[in-house]
Formats: sequence, structure tokens, C-alpha cells
Amino acid sequence: MAKVLYQISPADCQQPWLILTFGGYIVNKIVKIEIDFPAPVEFPEGWERVLDELVYMICKQYEKDNTDRVMWPAGHGSKPLWDEPNEPEFDDSIYHIDVAEREDLYGRNDHNPNKEELQEKRRKAKELGKKRSK
Repeated sequence: MAKVLYQISPADCQQPWLILTFGGYIVNKIVKIEIDFPAPVEFPEGWERVLDELVYMICKQYEKDNTDRVMWPAGHGSKPLWDEPNEPEFDDSIYHIDVAEREDLYGRNDHNPNKEELQEKRRKAKELGKKRSK
């Protein structure tokens, strides 16, 4: 499948401080968003909340399209730089958002047709666990 690069020019961008380059495929399935600024920048107040909300919206759309899966923003902050087996170092010049995805085991996806059944199984398992721990 051919790789396509989508780019918003500064002239087309509603927010002059936000210029995005998206890497995706022709079918419009994206696995990563990268933003490279030509110089160090400071973001306006509340930018993290807005960006996190955008990622949350993308996750909710994924769940709507994949009713037996759940996806959520799992962490955000400085980008971890892994050098196994050592502990990671963190690059404070990169804001990183990690997103997790898995099967909807507990009926957390609002679009899952088995939501109530999965939630009931989860409730019963929790009750059984409480009885065993007594």
C-alpha cells in the first residue's frame, strides 16, 4: 500500500502555532501523529487538556468502529527513551501520549452489543473474589 503524507501549511492552519504533519495510508488509517516545530516553542495555557481531549475523541471513534475493543489514552508527558535493560531516560523536549488498546472484556465500550452481559460477568467475578478473600 502506498504511503501518503498529509500536510497543513501555515497559511491554511487556523492556529498559527500548530502545524501538523500526518503520516498515514490511503485508507486514512493513522498509527502516529508527529509534530516537528522548527524552533523551541511555548504552548498556550490549557494546550495539554485540548490535545488530550482530541486523542480521547479519536479513541472513542475507534471504539465505535470496533465494538468489541476498547482504546484509551494510557499516559502522557515527557517521551521515554528506552535502553533495555536500563531504566528509561526522558526527553523533556518531546510531549508524548501513549494509547492502549485491547479486547473489551468488561463491557466498557458503549457500542459493544454484549455490554450488559460482560458487565454482569464482571460484577459476578468481583463478588466471587470478595467472598474468597473473607
